[in-house]
Formats: sequence, C-alpha cells, structure tokens
Amino acid sequence: MAKLPEFKIEVATEADVEGEMDCSKNPGHVGFIPFKDFAIDHLSQIWQEERIFEYIRNIGERVVRLVVKCDDGQCNYGSGLVENWAGQYVIATNHHVIENEKQAKQCLIEFDFNSDDRSDVIVCEGTGLLETSEALDKTLITFQHVPKKIYDLNMVDETLFIPEVASTDENGQTHRYQALILPNKVNDAGILVMPLTCELNKARETMVHFHEGTISKLASDVMKFEPIPREPRLGVGLSNQHIGDLKLTVAIADIKGKMKTLTGNIEFIEREVFIKLPEALTNEEAQRCTITFPDGSVSKGTGVHFLPTTLATANLQGLDINLDNLLSTGIPAIHVLANKPFWSLAFKPIPRGLTEQLDIQKRNNTQERRLVHTAIVIGHPHGGRKMVTIGKHLPLGTLERTERGFRFSIGYSCKTCRGSSGSPVLYLRSCRWYIHARGGTGTECKGEIVETGNLNKAFWWKKYINDIFIEGSM
Repeated sequence: MAKLPEFKIEVATEADVEGEMDCSKNPGHVGFIPFKDFAIDHLSQIWQEERIFEYIRNIGERVVRLVVKCDDGQCNYGSGLVENWAGQYVIATNHHVIENEKQAKQCLIEFDFNSDDRSDVIVCEGTGLLETSEALDKTLITFQHVPKKIYDLNMVDETLFIPEVASTDENGQTHRYQALILPNKVNDAGILVMPLTCELNKARETMVHFHEGTISKLASDVMKFEPIPREPRLGVGLSNQHIGDLKLTVAIADIKGKMKTLTGNIEFIEREVFIKLPEALTNEEAQRCTITFPDGSVSKGTGVHFLPTTLATANLQGLDINLDNLLSTGIPAIHVLANKPFWSLAFKPIPRGLTEQLDIQKRNNTQERRLVHTAIVIGHPHGGRKMVTIGKHLPLGTLERTERGFRFSIGYSCKTCRGSSGSPVLYLRSCRWYIHARGGTGTECKGEIVETGNLNKAFWWKKYINDIFIEGSM
C-alpha cells in the first residue's frame, strides 16, 4: 500500500501567480474547467439534473479570490466563500489564509474573477475578523460593499445547522448545549445530535433555539402512556415478544381538534412499557393521543421517551464520515468515540430557511447516489481566474486530536494548487461543503487508484467533534 503524502497548505504567492503555467503539482492544469464555461455536461450522468447543476453554480457564484497583504509588503492569494452567518454575509476561508484582525482588514475580496482580462471583477474590502481557529483551520471575516448579486442568491443561514438546546432540569435550572442539525429529515421532523450529558428524560422542558427566532421542540417515536394495562388485557399468557407484535390504534388530535390515526406497538425498554410509533411526536402531541387496545380498553399518552444511540449503531443519513474506514485505522480514540452514547433526536418545526436545504440534501442522498462519491472544488488556483475541478471522495477521513479537541478530516481527489486554500469542497451526495485545507499528490489511496494524482483533505470545521458527541453544557 502506497504511503500517504505530506499534506501542505496551498496559499499562493506573487511568484505563483506569475508562474501559473509552470505548476509542478498539476502541469498544464489539465482538467481545470473555467467557471464561466462550466456546464451540466461536465457532470457524470447521475448528477445531470438541472436543480443540482444550479446548486453547484450557486456555490460557485459565491467563491472569491482573496488578496492578503503580508507584513513584508508582499501579497498572498487564497480563495474563500460567501456564506450567510446569523443573517450577515461573511467570507469563510482557512486560518492559514487569514490569521488575524490586521490581515482581515487589509484583505481585498474579488468577485467574478472569471476571465484573464478581469473585466467583470468586483473588489470589496475586509472589515474585520468575526472568528478564527488555528486548530480547525477556519476563519470568518466581515466585508463591506456586498455585491447586489449576493443578495439575489439563495443562501441558507449556516448557523441554522448549529442551534442551541436549552433544557430545564427538575430543580428549575436551565442548561445549554450545542447541537448539530443532520442533513436529512424524516416526515416533517428534522434530526439533530447533541451530547448525552443533557438528561432529557428528567427535564421539565427542552427547547431548540435557532438564531433567526424559531423555537422548536424535541420529538420521539417512543411514547409514554397511562394507565399501563396488565398483561391479561393485552392477551393472557403472551410472552413479551408476542405482546410487541400486537397492533394498537393511536388516535392523535392536532391543536384544532382534527384527528389522525397511527398504528403502534408495545415496546419494553429497561423493564418499562412504552408504545413505539411510526413517526416522532413532541410531548404535547403525545399528550393528545388516545390508545385503544385489542380488548377495547383505552389509555392516554403522557409524553415521550428519548433513546440514546452511538456512531457505531446509528443510521445517520447524509454524513460524509465513513465510520468503517475510521475504525480500520486502529486509532483508540476513534473506537472510544464510535461507542460513546449521544442523542440523535427529531425536532419540529423545522425553520423555514432550513427546510429547502434539507429537502435538497434528502433528494440527493438516494440509495443509488450514495454509491457515487463525486466531489467538486471551486476556487482560484495560483491566484488566477476561477476554476472548477471534479474528483471523488477518498478514504482519508480520520480523527485528529488538537489542543482544543478532536476534529474530523475528509479526503478527495479534486485537483488543487497553490491558491486553492479556502476553496469550497462540495460533496454532491450530501450537498455539504467543506473548506479545502491541505494538498498532496499520489496515485493510490488505501488501495484505491487516484486518477487525478491529487490527494487532498479538509477538516469538518464548524465545531469540534467532542462538542457535539461528548462534551457537556456550554
């Protein structure tokens, strides 16, 4: 098996800009598609769908060239992406591209550098550092004179994916936790994950707070009910296994009194009796349920019960993390993380701004498309005009320890060069994007042939993994 390459940051200098055609990593830039020429036919057939192509174009329109002034008077060049962060347009890039407030304020942001004559370029100015992390290699900066076209683009507020969960315990104290929204939904409910340190089944009340003002409630498909009938009412002499096969009629009334009927089953969890439902309900919805047993007796729903899961057992759809590949590395911390319990929970309502994005991700994450590992990078290699390169996911994902916590890395074979640092890396399967962080070369990756000769990686950079799956309250 070939040895993995040394991964290096890919910031361009003025010499790299002048020597674009002398690129040592990708001579001649074969396979680099000018963004202005990028067409649906460049995609493999399974992705040749207009709405998918428009989604990629939308990301590409938001890609900018960054010109960062150094202390020695020279300039470095990188790439960045406009994102909506808590209702404000900001530039996302790497920490190694923009490290501090001074660089953020001296940075020039160039939109629409799509041709060598620069006829359409719009230049904006950085105004300050919003946040940065050397360990996660991320930076967000503010800028002024936002081009009009940015206001016209459909752009989800990225903070909607990291809401705050406020849980009030039995003593009336409120604890706050960081959650992560997963890129899929079930029926009309979204899915979030959060640390198990939040004792949900003992809480008086738990709310999910989104930055734009939406307050959602957690939901579960496991319902509590009273009175709990004795076994003879369910069927004399039946074993617990047979009891679980009984079909119960569950009638639920909405807030306007309109009735809906579900079919439930008895489920035993740690010697307690619950009803398993085909969809998740909030506590309030469960309390409006009436359960009818086969003998005609009736009970009422009293609330819901939440069950923890682990990465090793959960079926978390839409993630770009290959757990089997991670476990094969033999890193002890990965095995610990894979078996660490956490909450994977339904919630509703889904904020309006998040619904469309989750619908896109759910449509793309079909069983057939999960097998097609296409990745796309859009950026400014060598500080030149905007380019698109197409590759695939690579089994480079691993768990890395930093001084602050754990971070996941992902791998891909899209061609990149100096100047590509900060470029968005779009995984079509999940419609999630990452920020290109390191580049390398090679023809093989863990037994897979790498046709592009490029082995690159990015970090899953919104939060530390342990903040979501392990740690306690904020």
